[in-house]
Amino acid sequence: MDGAASNSRIAIDQVKYTSKGEFRPESSAIDVVRFWAGAVEYHHDEIGIGEDGIDGIQATFKNHAQEARSEIQFLPLATPLGSFISTVGAQFDHQQIDTSGDAGSLLGDARTNRSSAYFINQLWFTENFRSLLAGRIETVRLDGTSGIFPAALVPPPDNPALSLQSLGFLPKSISFKLLQDLPSWMVASALLQRIERAPTALELFAHGSHDAPGTFEIGNSNLKIETGNTAELGLQRIQGDFRFDAKAYYTYYNNFIFRQATGILCGATFATCGNGVDTGFIQTIYSQRDAIFRGTELAWQWDLVPVATGIFGIDGQYDFVRATFTDGSNVPRMPPMRLGGGAYWRADNWFVRMGLLHAFGQSDLGINDTPTAGYNLLQMRIENTEYWRNSPWGPTLITTGLVGENLLDVDVRNSVQFHKDEILQPGRSIKFFMNAKFGAEPPAEKAQGGYYKGPTGSGAPMFYKAPLLLAWSWAGPYLGLNLGYSAGKSKTDATFSDATAGTPLFATGSSDKLNGAIGGVQAGYNWQAGNWVSGLEADIQMSGQGATPNYVCPGAVCNPAAGFDAPVTANFVQGHHLDWFGTVRGRFGTAITPDGMAYATGGLAVGAIRTTVNLSGVGFDADGNPGVITAPVSVLAIKPGWTVGAGLEGRLFGNVTGKVEYLYMDFGTLSGSFTNGLTATPITLTTNSRITDNIVRAGINYKFNPAVRGYELPGIPLIYKDPKSPPYGAPIVTAWSWAGPYVGVNAGHSAGKSKTDTMFSDASAGTALFAAGSSDSLNGVIAGFQGGYNWMASSWLVAGIEADVQLSTQNTTPTYICPGAICSPMIGDPAPVAAAFDRWQKLDWFGTVRGRLGATVTPETMAYLTAGLAVGEIKTAGTVWGFSPVDTNGNPNVTAVAVNFYDHRTKAGWAAGAGFEPHLSGNLTGKVEYLYLDFGRVSTTASNSLNSTPIAVNFDSRVTDHIVRVGVNYKFDPIGAVYAPATGSTSPMLFKAPVLAAWTWAGPYLGGTICYSAGKSKTDTIFSDPVNGTELFATRASRQLDGAIGGAQAGYNWLAGNWLAGIEGDLNYSGQRAKLNAVCPGEVCNPALVGVIDDPSVVANSEHGQKLEWFATLRGRLGVILTPDAIAYATGGVAVGEVMTAGTVFGFDADGNPVNTIVSSHNTKAGYAAGGGIEGRLAGNWTAKIEYLYLDLGTVTTMPAPAPNSTTTTAFNSRITDNLLRIGINYKFAANDIWG
Repeated sequence: MDGAASNSRIAIDQVKYTSKGEFRPESSAIDVVRFWAGAVEYHHDEIGIGEDGIDGIQATFKNHAQEARSEIQFLPLATPLGSFISTVGAQFDHQQIDTSGDAGSLLGDARTNRSSAYFINQLWFTENFRSLLAGRIETVRLDGTSGIFPAALVPPPDNPALSLQSLGFLPKSISFKLLQDLPSWMVASALLQRIERAPTALELFAHGSHDAPGTFEIGNSNLKIETGNTAELGLQRIQGDFRFDAKAYYTYYNNFIFRQATGILCGATFATCGNGVDTGFIQTIYSQRDAIFRGTELAWQWDLVPVATGIFGIDGQYDFVRATFTDGSNVPRMPPMRLGGGAYWRADNWFVRMGLLHAFGQSDLGINDTPTAGYNLLQMRIENTEYWRNSPWGPTLITTGLVGENLLDVDVRNSVQFHKDEILQPGRSIKFFMNAKFGAEPPAEKAQGGYYKGPTGSGAPMFYKAPLLLAWSWAGPYLGLNLGYSAGKSKTDATFSDATAGTPLFATGSSDKLNGAIGGVQAGYNWQAGNWVSGLEADIQMSGQGATPNYVCPGAVCNPAAGFDAPVTANFVQGHHLDWFGTVRGRFGTAITPDGMAYATGGLAVGAIRTTVNLSGVGFDADGNPGVITAPVSVLAIKPGWTVGAGLEGRLFGNVTGKVEYLYMDFGTLSGSFTNGLTATPITLTTNSRITDNIVRAGINYKFNPAVRGYELPGIPLIYKDPKSPPYGAPIVTAWSWAGPYVGVNAGHSAGKSKTDTMFSDASAGTALFAAGSSDSLNGVIAGFQGGYNWMASSWLVAGIEADVQLSTQNTTPTYICPGAICSPMIGDPAPVAAAFDRWQKLDWFGTVRGRLGATVTPETMAYLTAGLAVGEIKTAGTVWGFSPVDTNGNPNVTAVAVNFYDHRTKAGWAAGAGFEPHLSGNLTGKVEYLYLDFGRVSTTASNSLNSTPIAVNFDSRVTDHIVRVGVNYKFDPIGAVYAPATGSTSPMLFKAPVLAAWTWAGPYLGGTICYSAGKSKTDTIFSDPVNGTELFATRASRQLDGAIGGAQAGYNWLAGNWLAGIEGDLNYSGQRAKLNAVCPGEVCNPALVGVIDDPSVVANSEHGQKLEWFATLRGRLGVILTPDAIAYATGGVAVGEVMTAGTVFGFDADGNPVNTIVSSHNTKAGYAAGGGIEGRLAGNWTAKIEYLYLDLGTVTTMPAPAPNSTTTTAFNSRITDNLLRIGINYKFAANDIWG
């Protein structure tokens, strides 16, 4: 918003209700039952000076949302694999969005109903190693009004037609995670998940301007479910003075939903789009494409020193992401990197923090995208938490606070990705808040006994026996779920009237079925007196019931002013829809048997009934032309009524009961009135609908005992660990040593060079025409993180290995010119050919793996030399400009023509440098480092076949780099076997520390690898006649398939004496790419065009390359133990990989007109792998390896469908082989845990 120019501001009013709690029953099966319920009533007005010059409310948004969720966590179950803990739950959500004013042009009234069921299973293999398996299935229904826009996305018409939509989705998600507790309170994790997401109402139904992000948004009702497939590695330290959480992830999206800028600018209405005058809003349309996200996230906190009654500390965060579509182009509006930090002070009751977050500018541009500047967000938070009192429901905590956001008053709304759910608003924000928490865990010194059972597994030792067995009783509170089917009726009387005079014109009606599935939750309380049971029950249900009647009034009756037969129709596209309903009922029954009950029930019912209709008729535009005019109307009514029914309920086992129930509901008469004033005869439709319902449902309840009872004296210990206690105590303090593993972050500046030789050639003949060159600065900011391991060879000599990954902003934009007389001789000097890196040559990211050798200048300072392998991704993108001698109709006309080119490749090289590192305090060190990097030569080919002389341009760049950076590291103790008692628990641990055992190679392991691969793609290109399939011409070429590779592996080893056997699987992401080019001479492939056009040759150009996207292997390993800490092994097995072939075949039709065939193919191929390696133990359970693998994926065949009328077809047969030399690191878990 423009601020002072329009006096724009936002007035927000939000009321939020939240209730959550848990109950821990006296049960031998259930640990805890949790519930959440809440509602939000949100309203905001966008106030400012409107087009009429009046300062007032211009737009209004209202959001009504309700949520209910309940879950049951069961007690641990002993299994052969370990202790198993299961949780199941269900959730229901409803959201209603209402808009008015200018907001109504963005999104009409829309609603979302969502119900889901989920599970979370934990399996503790050992005290320190566990897995998490979670799944979720949802049903999502969205109702709203979408706009129907012309294909060109510009007027006419001035306003899009509106159509009511009702869409349903069924997302399903699953996640699997492994966690390993490590020494020094660290936890390592590996995650695989597949998450499906339904589109939102805004993504489906948007059709207007949106002030907050400054966009004119066009929804897409054809959007599908978005699926994210993620692999993630994490490492976190959850206790101690220094804590951190680090993650690296790779996500492949199917049908990623994003907002694509169209290149058109608009004003506040669609009528202004593309007029060149109103340019306040960027027009965007919601689209879907497959995309790849990869990145890292790091957050840390460090408690420095005690100050007053609390602790003063600093924190920081760093994250970067690289987001591209599968063709290599960029996802729009994606800031590459964020870096932030702050200072805090915390005490028992106080928390104060101020932090600054810097987001770097976005320059990896998508289609129609523009660069955005970086921004800084300054935030402050002050809060106080006070214990108020104790009660039978637990203590009460009151938290009050003050939060300030964007204190620098920065406008960042167009500096973030459009896809974000929350668009950052311009303007600073200061909020005061207060919340009260009932049933919180009390402070230890104020806890009172006897009120509630503590959480199972917390506050060890918990030596509770199973609850005392009681005789079954129906008395007490209960909570449950139900599912059923409803067969209702909507009996409607409809009357069409003249909207001007109010005269009734035509009456009709119908009786329609109101059927659908229902599901919900219920809760109640029973009292029992002998065999008689009375109770009170309330339930809330989500409903899929709907009816779609249609009413027609003859044109002669309802639209005589049209002058011809123009009937008026009322189409209930979503009909009478029962969104949700609830009841509050009394129950009266009798216990037929001790475990069975029959009951009658009756009481109050209330439901949300929506009536949605398209009222259509013929009207006339300003020029007198007839056309159908539709008025979509949607009305939501909350109707009370009554209900009566009966049911049977029986005890299943323990405290679980099941029931079957019938209910009849009557909501009385629902009236509605709908008007279309734009038809030739303005029409009003009034409806009176009697809504009734017949429900049959089955349910399950968990009954809590009516009174809280005690437990017997301590007896049996729990069989699983105390989750709140750290697995180890604080490390024993030792003298400082440089030995051990470390992780850290760094930032710096780079001054690189790109020395480029450029050659312009005739694309048809291959003749070199002109050479140019330049030496350009490749400067920019770099930041990243590193990890490594040091060994102390003596009291002063330090050796180590270090790896780092950096994100870089380095780029350069040179331009090269070939004189027109040389490169465009048909036109001459007025038509030079220009090749410009106008979209940059850029070093996107790089990483190194280096050895370090240093000497301690003092016991706490070290100077070192370092050298090793470097790998980086270099992007080259730009435009080749030329001139065409004729226009599209063949008339002489010198016209500038441009062809874009894009290339990104991963290059290997080397790095060398030196540094100085001092010990700062505790386990924290700082460093200053210089590195020289050499990535060798990077070759890129581009062409412009539209130039008067088809031109090919080859760029050959030598890329080097000089880096100066500063960093900070946290060093972990090299050996973590001996620890003091646990400090996070007030009682003894149930397990002793692990017994130290001799090292063995046997057991499972998990790790990662990086490498550089030199592969081959031997490709036969066959040109054939598309009519009879006769082969015309064939070529063969062998191309390097080089690039960097990174991945993860897991396996298991067995030992027999000095022999080792094992199995290993790995999954790798590859940056290997090869360029494929083949030419069929015109005399062979297009003899009829020789002499008709200059060069009728057919050119197959894989400008996007042939790429090995990913590969995986499953191999056996057989080795021998050279020393107790080293093995040599051979390995072999099956391999599978995905090969992408993409490019363009430039051909002709029979008349000599250019016809291009797009090549885009993904093939998953199986093959074999064989190789060998050496692996050595580093320290503890960590090992490192060097390994060679040969891969053969066989022949990959690509046969693109030829373009219509093309004179040739093309096929590619590529033999893919690969040679990998990689290094890796593994963590080996104990084959069997041995406890003292």
